[in-house]
Amino acid sequence: MFTVKKVAVIAASFVVALGLGACSAHPGSAFVLNGVSYSESDLAAASAQYNAMTGGTLTSSSLVPTLVNVETIDAAAQMIGITVSDQEVDLYFASLVEQGRIQAPEEGELTPVMREIIRSTLVQQLLGQLNEPQREAMTEAYAQLKETMELEVNPRYASMDAEGQTLTPLFGDVVQATTSTHNLLNDGGAPRPQN
Repeated sequence: MFTVKKVAVIAASFVVALGLGACSAHPGSAFVLNGVSYSESDLAAASAQYNAMTGGTLTSSSLVPTLVNVETIDAAAQMIGITVSDQEVDLYFASLVEQGRIQAPEEGELTPVMREIIRSTLVQQLLGQLNEPQREAMTEAYAQLKETMELEVNPRYASMDAEGQTLTPLFGDVVQATTSTHNLLNDGGAPRPQN
């Protein structure tokens, strides 16, 4: 059975898939979540900083679903009274550097996106300590936010499926494919392009 929400999500998915929702109202945006724009340069700076600090190979496109999830979880946590201060983020980050788990950024400061990802790590640690009624409240808050979420994604970075889940793009010439995309294509989980 189709609900109005499912029809709206499917329609939005087609608009994004056709490239008509390319953040045209927000030039240079990778995505806009609930009115907050994340620029292509924000994602590029964050992925470059992450890779320099960890030796990883994080791509800008893989940050889109991560950030959508991070922001939604953090907002739901705030709804039930769980917050993490900037000072707590700084202390945790300093401990990671001190333990040798990551390198301090050459720029000296974390990018705003990296700061939010680290904040979310701490929020998720706190969520792991919730009792049953608190977990139920968190689940309800998260579901409420997902229902009302307004997300506009530049198709160079991701698209959405019928359930509203963000999907990494399959444009090898535009955005480097991630390992999961590569595995999906090579394991027969998606149609292969015809030459």
